[in-house]
Amino acid sequence: MNEETGIKIAQRKHAVFVVSIAKSILGYVHKFFQNHNGENTVRGA
Repeated sequence: MNEETGIKIAQRKHAVFVVSIAKSILGYVHKFFQNHNGENTVRGA
């Protein structure tokens, strides 16, 4: 039973870690695309 609990805790920590990395990557990509699209609209106008 202790092993199962340990595995569940490890999985939860791993999931939180992956989610935080995914959020930071998505935030960076979002900023990059915002800047890129802003440049394109200025050139288009």
